[in-house]
Amino acid sequence: MTWRIRWLIALLLPMAQATASEGMPEKAEYFIGGFEPVFAETRTLFELVRACREQFASTCGQSLDRDAPKLASLARAVTMFTVFDTKGAAASKLQTEDDLVQRMSATLEGFNRELLIFDKDLLQRYRALISVCPYKTATPSHLDVTFPRYWQLSEQAYAETRQQIDTAARDSARAIRDWPIDRCRSARNFGAVILYSLEIRLEPYDQKNWEKIPRSRRLEAGLAHAFAIAATFEEQIHPDFMKDAEAMMLEMERKNLPRKPDGDE
Repeated sequence: MTWRIRWLIALLLPMAQATASEGMPEKAEYFIGGFEPVFAETRTLFELVRACREQFASTCGQSLDRDAPKLASLARAVTMFTVFDTKGAAASKLQTEDDLVQRMSATLEGFNRELLIFDKDLLQRYRALISVCPYKTATPSHLDVTFPRYWQLSEQAYAETRQQIDTAARDSARAIRDWPIDRCRSARNFGAVILYSLEIRLEPYDQKNWEKIPRSRRLEAGLAHAFAIAATFEEQIHPDFMKDAEAMMLEMERKNLPRKPDGDE
């Protein structure tokens, strides 16, 4: 497994609950609505990757063949979620390679659009929480540097984005100002975990050579982040989700690894 997947496991296992609850806890419900469109686009992307390898192998090239075990295990893991709709029929309607290219382009655009919406929603909701039940630290100040770099926002565009987030945070704070303090703190602490995942995704953009980071790395980081957040929500209902997902992915990768010739160590 890659270090990114191992990091997801290490981050999410501590989130496991002692017992499974009947429904999504209030602390998670506060954040989950804005994430559902992100997961839908993530699911479609994995469906398209699968179709690319199975239906249009010549288009996908050797790089996809090299990463096939990892992609297959992640695609299977996505189907294990129960708190989101995991049914994706995008690939079944593909007839030509042009269909694949157009659908992939549209899905990538949709994924980035929905992820940006969720990022802004996460920040405003978390800021609302810390304004109602203050915490020792607020949202990290370095996000003012990494956020616009990751999303390739101009100075003016980011200023407008900040204003949108601040306005939404004030509205959200008014909506939750009567929450019991324990509920507020619980949601705040849950949000801090998701916020930390966002920080990890944006961290490379705090470096001097951030402009040299390829676009493919941005997508890879976004998908890893989306998987991590989806798993965080899933673990609120099924505490053993990440343990089961890890075991399944390891087994799939083991079965799909090329066999060594006889005599090799």
